[in-house]
Amino acid sequence: MTENEHRTSIEHIRRTEGRVDIMFDAGRLPQTTEQQFSPSGYADARPVSGQGGRGSAWFVHTPAGDGVLKHYLRGGLLAAFVNDRYLYLGAARTRSFREYQLLLTLSKLGLPVPKPLAAFCRRGLFTYQAALLTERLQDTHSLVAAVKHGSAPWAAIGETVARFHSAGAHHGDLNANNILLDGQGGIFIIDWDKSVLESSPGAWCGKVLERLQRSLLKECTDCDQRLLQDGIALMRTAYHKVMP
Repeated sequence: MTENEHRTSIEHIRRTEGRVDIMFDAGRLPQTTEQQFSPSGYADARPVSGQGGRGSAWFVHTPAGDGVLKHYLRGGLLAAFVNDRYLYLGAARTRSFREYQLLLTLSKLGLPVPKPLAAFCRRGLFTYQAALLTERLQDTHSLVAAVKHGSAPWAAIGETVARFHSAGAHHGDLNANNILLDGQGGIFIIDWDKSVLESSPGAWCGKVLERLQRSLLKECTDCDQRLLQDGIALMRTAYHKVMP
């Protein structure tokens, strides 16, 4: 096994209050505990702010290096009643396990996403709670921040989104906070909850692009709107040049 080869293992822990299932990269996290999926299990956990995603998230330091811990939370009207619980239909269908597996697949395809470290599911009688641990992308900022600073690489953004779509990667909520940039020209897409790998590009591609455009217009109301529209047009042009 090479140093960077992913080796997925699954651990089952039985508790009086329910069962815990953990899917993890045994090559980078040879041992896992329930405490690794709670911010209180880390002395230096810091809340993540200014990035997309519905779940609560923290920057943490793991045995595999710097990571991001995410708890899955509901949105909408149900959030007031069942904030962090979902109907259990098997571990493989939980939000955390599905996102872990999708991130692993996208990473193996050479697409720029955070690498998954571990997925957590605590099962009750009919419901479950979930968390996900991924590697932290270092020294990044969101596309929103780049637009507001006038440094958004519009063409590269369009090309990157097209690469994902060409591979069938259908993001469930592609907004301007879920696209991160680093200082070396790297572009990453995060928060793949409720996302799928399609068999081929299709009508869904245009809908995802429209969602991203709406997000940019909503998040960047204090920017020069003419420059913003020009940037979005450049992004779209670059996108369509790459798409098959």
